[in-house]
Amino acid sequence: MAQKEATLSSFLQRFVWMLSGNLGYAISQWLLLSVIAKLGNSQDVGTFSIALGVTAPIYMFTNMQLRYIYSADFSGRKFSDYLSSRIIQTGVAFFAVVIIALLLFSDRRYLAFAIIIIGLSKAFESINDIIYGYYQHKRRNDLVSKSLLVRGWISLFIFFLAFLTTKSLNTSLIVYTSSWAVCLLAEYFSFLSVQKESNERFVFLFKRENIIELLKLALPLGVFSGINSLNTTLPRYYIEASFGLSLVGIFSAISYLKIASGYVVDACSNVLLPEFGQLFKERAMDKFFKLLNHIVLAFLCLSFFIILLVIVMGEKILTLIYTAEYAMYVDFFVLITISILLSYLNRIYNMVLTALKFFNFQLTLGLIELVSLNLFLLIFIHKGFIYSAFALIFAESMRLLVSFWHLRKIKTDLK
Repeated sequence: MAQKEATLSSFLQRFVWMLSGNLGYAISQWLLLSVIAKLGNSQDVGTFSIALGVTAPIYMFTNMQLRYIYSADFSGRKFSDYLSSRIIQTGVAFFAVVIIALLLFSDRRYLAFAIIIIGLSKAFESINDIIYGYYQHKRRNDLVSKSLLVRGWISLFIFFLAFLTTKSLNTSLIVYTSSWAVCLLAEYFSFLSVQKESNERFVFLFKRENIIELLKLALPLGVFSGINSLNTTLPRYYIEASFGLSLVGIFSAISYLKIASGYVVDACSNVLLPEFGQLFKERAMDKFFKLLNHIVLAFLCLSFFIILLVIVMGEKILTLIYTAEYAMYVDFFVLITISILLSYLNRIYNMVLTALKFFNFQLTLGLIELVSLNLFLLIFIHKGFIYSAFALIFAESMRLLVSFWHLRKIKTDLK
């Protein structure tokens, strides 16, 4: 009994740390977009959003969710293999970002430059991310939380000062990215300190066969993550083509809630994934699915209150966070909120599939969502801006139905 209480206490402590860190970081990133909206204009928001839209799918693909694989990896594979793989992946990703910016956006140099700078910041974040995986594996979620809070709020403050002073988005992004480089350097020394505390000696080696084996294992998750990120950003390209960059800014500012609040969902996943991984290793499948059912039920109850809040307070929320211009789109805000909540339910099922090591099936789910989203946008986007939100709801619903069916099948097969 005492051991069970100690385990629960440890779990709750790690969850609180991850929740506080991810929530604090989510707020800082949301405020970053709010700063751009209030000090700049919707075109600045659109530029920033397109830059994120170009870079995010590339890094999501090349990162291959190695952080989460390592956090649930109890096979004895060395962290140096993960770090070596991530360094290679980051170099490839940044090179791809530069090539795409120069080839596809050469006629809009301001936008191309923003894409390259955001791509560089993503490179620093990518290395940070794999170090977080090491902390999680050691159950040091407090270090992840502290790092996220420091990086998020320092970079926000520096960006705010730069944008307030220069009124230039790209200049401010350079300062912002520089702060992330400094944070990564500090993170490296923190990582070495944790290694020393654990009586481990980190040896940085490029073992080709180990890296190739790891990348083969993680490739389906990389493709899935890239497609998943593309699904989030795809409507922006349709909106820009149909309605212009200003509405891209409106769409991105409101739908950025998915990215910002997603860090909170990630906090839960980061704590729960090792627990699911351990239960699967022990073949305690009754406990495995009982935990899943409790999580889903709690999430559905929370979702009901969130939707109700947005319906009642949506206009005031948009005015407070952005400007009165955004408050005109409160109906769109409600629909986006529904799509976001559906996507989070999909993330919960995705976490479980990762713990069960069903990596290839996650790729199938991503393709189902991508095809559904594209078809809906191609058919209906000309009818109006709001149909981009309906498209997201439709695509998330299709993926959710297939995920639910597959997990029920897995549960039956494992009995």
